[in-house]
Amino acid sequence: MKCTVDWHWIGVAISVTLVASGALGCRGESASGLADRGEGTLDGPPSQWAGRRGLISDGVMGCPTIDPPPYNNESGVSSLSASFNEVCVACHGGQGRGQGTIPGIPGQLDYPSFVDVVRTGRRGMPAFDASEIDDATLEADYRALRGEGDSPVALEHFEAQPQDWNDSEIEEKMANGLAAWRKPDEKGAACANCHSPDAIDLAVIGYPNADIARRALLHIAPSDTRAIIDLIHAQRVRYGMTQVCDPLRFRPLQPGGEPLVGVDDVDIDAKFAQQLHDMELLVARGLVDSKEKAIEARDQWLLLNPRLLRTSVTLPRWTEDRFHGMEHSNINDWISSVPRRPAQNMNDAWYALHDAYLADPTDQNMLAIYDAVDEMTVADESVVDSPSRILFDGKYLSLLLTSHLFREELNEGKGWFERPPVIYGTDSGEEYGTPNPFWWIGNATLGASVPYCNGNFGGEVRNCMVFPDDALAELLPGQTTRDAWSALNHSWFMMGWVWDPGMVETSGKNINYLTGKYWSLPGYAESFFISNLRVALQVLGEDGGQLARRMGDGEVRPLLNGKYTTHAHTKFTLPDLDNNPQEELRQTLLVPIMANTFRMWAFLMRSALDDDARVQQKSELLEQVNEWRVFNQTYDDRSVDKELFDGLVQRIERAEEPG
Repeated sequence: MKCTVDWHWIGVAISVTLVASGALGCRGESASGLADRGEGTLDGPPSQWAGRRGLISDGVMGCPTIDPPPYNNESGVSSLSASFNEVCVACHGGQGRGQGTIPGIPGQLDYPSFVDVVRTGRRGMPAFDASEIDDATLEADYRALRGEGDSPVALEHFEAQPQDWNDSEIEEKMANGLAAWRKPDEKGAACANCHSPDAIDLAVIGYPNADIARRALLHIAPSDTRAIIDLIHAQRVRYGMTQVCDPLRFRPLQPGGEPLVGVDDVDIDAKFAQQLHDMELLVARGLVDSKEKAIEARDQWLLLNPRLLRTSVTLPRWTEDRFHGMEHSNINDWISSVPRRPAQNMNDAWYALHDAYLADPTDQNMLAIYDAVDEMTVADESVVDSPSRILFDGKYLSLLLTSHLFREELNEGKGWFERPPVIYGTDSGEEYGTPNPFWWIGNATLGASVPYCNGNFGGEVRNCMVFPDDALAELLPGQTTRDAWSALNHSWFMMGWVWDPGMVETSGKNINYLTGKYWSLPGYAESFFISNLRVALQVLGEDGGQLARRMGDGEVRPLLNGKYTTHAHTKFTLPDLDNNPQEELRQTLLVPIMANTFRMWAFLMRSALDDDARVQQKSELLEQVNEWRVFNQTYDDRSVDKELFDGLVQRIERAEEPG
């Protein structure tokens, strides 16, 4: 089966046909009702929610899906205490047998060891003191779990399953769960200070109850934990989620839905180049030997949707959890280790913004929350004046924006792959209005790798990488904070790019970094094509001059400014095929793409010089054109090249530079 995705770019509408796959943003026939979910709004009466049920058969953003985790309704044991059913059942099950990676209890523990684990905690399990389960009750539960004394008798829990909840029950569980979601722990932080406003992220992604309970119980009481679990299940009923995103495979914003994988780097790079050939791009399958062909190639580039282009850059999962193994000990996820708590006297105003958004979840109401973060919330004092705050604040801001896209797709059926290139436009109150905290994280992590990040630099003491204890606990043995930061670089830059591919609307400071000058990828094909595509979207589209104007370079067309076109580069020395026969496929696929791309740039520059014989950073332009010429002469010499590149060099040399 195939599906079609409509894509609107620089005023041109095209349709992209994809082989059907949830990972590629296609939806099966069973999801045909996605765009028509009843007439009610989310803030309407509960009776309107019923029309939304049972209409979603795969996850948001085309994610790989699983069945929703079961609502814990396992049979209990009659001789176990009420405290056990309140505190322990969510993780260990009604009979203490465990579930998933949660062990059965008491296992081989003798009673003193069992008490020690309960009172002090172990691995991801929190400690429980006598106020939550007293010593006598704990001993009685231990004996019941061991089968001592009276034989345990199965006792059915008669509480209704979520799909059987009526509208008033859903409304009640939503209200109680939201109150618990906002309830601060002993440090003053609530679940809502790191997650979405109403747990929609945990409803969309299928984390089992045991994981949610284990992590929540580190911060809040068992009764509040149960309320949050009910909130999550109520959200799934409310939106009719018959499938949820697989928490191990779902990587939000991942280009093409899932990473491009192969047996090694050479194989992956060849697959990336093959992807471009399969798209039948002129630069991959033809010969750019005229101005007309260069314009045709340019137009194809400008119509590309980077969100559909699979890449080996693996974006982070929503959250990682060391409890499930060291491979999940990783700070490269979406959940900040530094909560943004309401500032003093701001609690009511902060959550009033949340309530307004939940009642009417528009872009504008989400941006109202986003824009109020600095004014209405505070972070841990240890990171307030540290550049690492960009990382932790950026994660929270990125999560807010992306969870809004989750909700938008659930409400309207408007998916990530169908979103226009500029996510929010300029309506957020700034001249350039698309928030892009993803890009700023990439920028911050890049800076962490330079020698002067920590220590005394020119009389200024810098400490870029202040990590709170929760984040330090996620580092691998022997891993430094600098290593952890640097590992975030490619993934967050990639997210920032697919969020605003032309980087012409991104708001924020450090504007000179918007070109992504220092961002390159490890593979030949990926690094070359994506860097060129990024530059093409910045300088060749209808808004091509906008980025240049923002950077104070408005006098000369960006196509003729070495500041921009030097990023459309290759300084690659391709491998010697005699010594690297396994490289042959990659080189065979890549060389035409690179050589034709250089011809495209050269023809477009020559045409631009016909209109305006001025250039900027002339020496950089000449160096660039000479690199193109040498590459083509070495690997793909065609009759058109000598006159094209020699003539362009002469034109640039004669061109004027602004005073």
